[in-house]
Amino acid sequence: MKKIKGKLTISRVHSTQSEDWIEVLLEDESSCIQFADVHIGLEEFSKAITGLGACPCEIEVRGLDLVGKKLETKICTVSFPTERTVEMTEDVFKMFEFDGWEARRSDMNNSHNRMWIDTVDLEKFRITFQRYV
Repeated sequence: MKKIKGKLTISRVHSTQSEDWIEVLLEDESSCIQFADVHIGLEEFSKAITGLGACPCEIEVRGLDLVGKKLETKICTVSFPTERTVEMTEDVFKMFEFDGWEARRSDMNNSHNRMWIDTVDLEKFRITFQRYV
């Protein structure tokens, strides 16, 4: 059995649409992936923590293929044409996306990542790239 370090978060969720519930989140420390999200009613949760087993709940899992891997990030300064199409932007990203690195494309929507216009033709952004190894 493989053991990994992680984080457990238990929250009480208040809802105006339905009854309140307990949310339990499990996060892998090395990949920073929240891989399990448990939703359980207040009554079922109280029974579970006082010793009753097999209480019904809903479990949402995701990113299981990344659990146990290490998240690596790097920030690169990337130049884009000021007059660009979506295809041109993707072509620039593809030049940096190798060996598993993926660009966080939303960085271009954050004005704090826009650095400057180098010439009348190029605009520079700080773009975060990440990969799991």
